[in-house]
Amino acid sequence: MQSNHRKDKIDFLIVGGGCIGTSTVVALKRKWLEARIVWYAGNHEHTASNDFLKIIRDAYPDPIMVEYANRAMQKWKTAPYCDYFHQTSWIQAIDRNTKKTMNKGQSDEKVTNQQMMSLVGSTAEPLLSTTEELFLNRNVGYADSDLAVQAVYDNLAKLGVELHKENVTRLVIEVGKCVGVEVGDSIVRAEKTIVSAGAWTPSLLEKSDVAVPPGFFQVSAVGVAVLELSEEEFNALRSMPILVTENGEVMLSRAHKVLKMTTTETFRIGHPDELSDAVDITPNREVLEKMLPQFGGRELKSFSCPDLLTLYQYPIVDEVKGIQQLTLATGGSYHSYKLMTIIGEIVVLRICGEESNDELERTVQARCKWERHEGIQPVHPNIVPKREMPLK
Repeated sequence: MQSNHRKDKIDFLIVGGGCIGTSTVVALKRKWLEARIVWYAGNHEHTASNDFLKIIRDAYPDPIMVEYANRAMQKWKTAPYCDYFHQTSWIQAIDRNTKKTMNKGQSDEKVTNQQMMSLVGSTAEPLLSTTEELFLNRNVGYADSDLAVQAVYDNLAKLGVELHKENVTRLVIEVGKCVGVEVGDSIVRAEKTIVSAGAWTPSLLEKSDVAVPPGFFQVSAVGVAVLELSEEEFNALRSMPILVTENGEVMLSRAHKVLKMTTTETFRIGHPDELSDAVDITPNREVLEKMLPQFGGRELKSFSCPDLLTLYQYPIVDEVKGIQQLTLATGGSYHSYKLMTIIGEIVVLRICGEESNDELERTVQARCKWERHEGIQPVHPNIVPKREMPLK
């Protein structure tokens, strides 16, 4: 892609302030330092990427995602990401009779209940069935996800990226070409528009009369529970590994001094703005009280986290069919955040119309195309929604 970078012209306009949008802006600046980039990050409170804690791992059933996620993890250990990455390890409770996908690696270590309690700092044994065993994976951690995104924002602002928190209302399409976006009553024109709006992507495309095939996207959400810890409780748990069951996880945020519980109980929704934070967190409580029964009956806060389900749970990184100057770089179903350190390079390759010279990156690039080839193993089959949005 050639550009003369006139000051009165916007070279790239990015819609969406999540992990893929953030990674894209970093990669664009690396490729074209003098490019004028305008970024509409949006102002939604709860998104998949401005949550306060995300697992960073390479434990997956598919070898391609294992290798790609590991590459992303290695970048999490470098500046500026390393200040927000904590390699805590995780302990999985794996039932040998489970029908769900559990990712036990060859180097995972079997541990006893007492060893888990020592590693966690807990005061009660986990409530395991007779067919469950505990396995420790040391190559797992988490990111202070909102803080990491904000740090990247700050660095990019120093490089001249123009960041706005307004929400884009529609794309402006003229004669088969995306010429920019509408924000409020204004039209902002750009040479290239990249949509990384996560769960808001389908409605934005619909309002812009951009057609996608039926079932191309599926907007989903998951309930999240939070337990506030006393200073004494936090100090006891401050080095705890992430605790994983077949139904969800318990994670400690050092930055916020809380426990966060997520589950595999995702549900389909029509639009993320319809979500209520008064979501049923019974499944979250069950995960907490199974692994840390000492917190049985404690008050939990809740919120809903939306995301965009894409086929096989690989993001869409491709040009929109029939519309020039418009790229989608979005989706991935709760598993894209860890890729923030590297996925922008694939977006830049797509914009340039090039294939990577790196075999792994080229394989992932192919899996992120508009067309999805059959036979690819889903990234994390357990979290595919099986029900509609619960009643408020």
